[in-house]
Amino acid sequence: MEQQLFIETEAARELGNFKMPRFDELPNFDLYMEQLTELLNKILSIFRIPGEKSSITATMINNYVKQKVILPPVNKKYSKIQLVQLIVIGIFKQVLSISETAEILQFYKKAEYTEEIAYNYLCVELESALQSTFITRNFSAESFASRITPLSEAIRSALIAFTNRIYAKKVLHYLGTINN
Repeated sequence: MEQQLFIETEAARELGNFKMPRFDELPNFDLYMEQLTELLNKILSIFRIPGEKSSITATMINNYVKQKVILPPVNKKYSKIQLVQLIVIGIFKQVLSISETAEILQFYKKAEYTEEIAYNYLCVELESALQSTFITRNFSAESFASRITPLSEAIRSALIAFTNRIYAKKVLHYLGTINN
């Protein structure tokens, strides 16, 4: 009997059709560390393998603040902008170093994109990469950038690398479950 390919599973379809919460769907109020880590890990949980550690911990966030990758909290609360930056970090840290991820965040600031535009663009490109990786296996889809730039190409490439890394991990987990 032939084994079902992972791409044919419900788990692959769920990942391929995953929709990231858009900027206006994220909380419009500041969050304490525990609320922040809970929300971040809820958003990013679809990318984890069962039994894997949390994507982002309080210790990691404190290190990102110390390294000046994100701004420090105000009165122990984190803003929507910091939440967005941590979502981006949670995705890119899988395939880029923290300093490279910080560079992407800085390039966005220099390009004078609003956080909302930059984050929503990332969501659309991530969803396209997920669709390509987990549904069609066609990686020639057009970019959603209004104009192609070195930054948009770097982001798109990192997202495709991220989704392919997740795909490989999910396939290996799937093989472990069907062969046991």
